Formats: sequence, C-alpha cells, structure tokens
Amino acid sequence: MEMKKRIQLKTKRDTILVDSGLNDSEHELIVYKATEAYIGYIELESILCDSLFLQEPFSGPRIEFIGNSITCGAGSDPSAIPCGQAQWHDQHNSYSSYPSIITRALGADSQLSCVSGIGLMHSCCNMEILMPTVYHSSNMLEGSPTWNFNQFTPDIISICLGQNDGIQEEQAFVSNYKSFIKDLHEIHPDAKIILLSSPMADPALRTFQRKVLTKIASESGTEIQMDIPIHIFEKSYVAGCDYHPDLQDHQQIAAELLPKFQNILSNSM
Repeated sequence: MEMKKRIQLKTKRDTILVDSGLNDSEHELIVYKATEAYIGYIELESILCDSLFLQEPFSGPRIEFIGNSITCGAGSDPSAIPCGQAQWHDQHNSYSSYPSIITRALGADSQLSCVSGIGLMHSCCNMEILMPTVYHSSNMLEGSPTWNFNQFTPDIISICLGQNDGIQEEQAFVSNYKSFIKDLHEIHPDAKIILLSSPMADPALRTFQRKVLTKIASESGTEIQMDIPIHIFEKSYVAGCDYHPDLQDHQQIAAELLPKFQNILSNSM
C-alpha cells in the first residue's frame, strides 16, 4: 500500500516521523524534493529504524528532462497553499509533474534539469542565464560549479524549452537550438532525443514552435545521424497558478507523451 505525505521543512534540521502505524515488515522510503533545485536543498543526515536493507542496483532506463517551470512542476499544486499566497514556490510539486509521472510509469530513473523562467535564447523575469550556457553547471541559477555528467547517463533526453523565449527570429532560434542539441549529443552520444513544444503555448506560439521544431529535428537528426521525434501539444495547459499546468494537466500531458517515450525505448532495445 502506497502512502504519500507532503511536508514543508521549517528549520535548519528537521526530524520527520514517517508513519507511526507501519507494520513490522519491510518498507521502501522515497524522499522527493517538491521544489526545484535552487530553492533550498535536502541533506539526509540519518535514518532511525530497526534495520536497513541493501538496495538492488538500478537497471532500468534513465531519462533526463530539460526545461523550465513547467518541467519543474511549478504552479501546479495549490492544495496546501492557494495560488498567489505565501511564496510562489509553495505551489511547486515536482513529484506530480509530467516528468515524474512518466518516470514512474516506465519504471525509470530520471533527472530534472530545469529552472523556472529559463529559455534557449531569452529568459523571463530579468534572468540573465540561458539553458545552453548553464547546462554544464551543478547550480544552473549561478552557472557554477561544473556538473559531473558521469553521475547520470540518460537513455532519453527530453527538451521542453521555448515558452519563455516566445516567438523569436526563426533562423536564429533554429541555429541556437541545433547548437544545444549538438552539445548534448557530444556529452551523451548514445542518448535518444525528443523535442517538445510548450504545453502552455498559445496558438501563435504553438504555430511558431511547430514550424521551428520540425526544422530543428530534421536538420539536427541529419547532422547527428539520429531520428529526433517531436511532440506538439494541440491545446494549452494553463489551469494552475500563473497559467501553469495544474496537477490534472500534468497527468494529461504525461498521458500524451507516454506512448512516444515507450516507442523510443522499444526501438532502442
């Protein structure tokens, strides 16, 4: 029986009682940070229990999800604190974001490489960072220190960028996106790549992204000798806070994408 508990850490050191009603048997504990990387951190100091079992080495597929606030699960969960109240990140829920839903459905492991507001060529909210320039960093918001890519080797790289860029000059956007894909391919040459349009895009941005992503996938696929699928969302998922996808939207987004990820994995085996 699966039990979920959402907890907001309050102090420098918190002691969390997992559950007082667990029976005397083997249980699996998963600690999942609901907010994106630069909003605080979790460091596990100790676990108090009767005994610990060795975890079996993971042998399933690994997926890296690159994106912005949508990928982070920002604005999706006002169940504890309503939209517009407290801190903006209090409505984050990366556990129930589309990447995490897909990950669990595939029995995979995943890494979310995402920052709210970030873009490929233009970021929002007076942010100076761009994904291609900070992707190599452990702390993307600050652009340092350098990340060790040996820590996580993906079988699939999913890229969902462009919402914060908006409609850019077409050739410049295509050129910058292709350069980023080339960089990713050099780092992870065996990883399959899929390009996603923005689930928040309005009709005008969706039309732009359909055109440029089709061109990017074709030209980059030829250059790196790999089929690069794309997925265009045909509706806007904006039911959450600040017009972000809410929890139900993320479920629908994941349901749309799951067959494509399954197809990529099946063709890779």
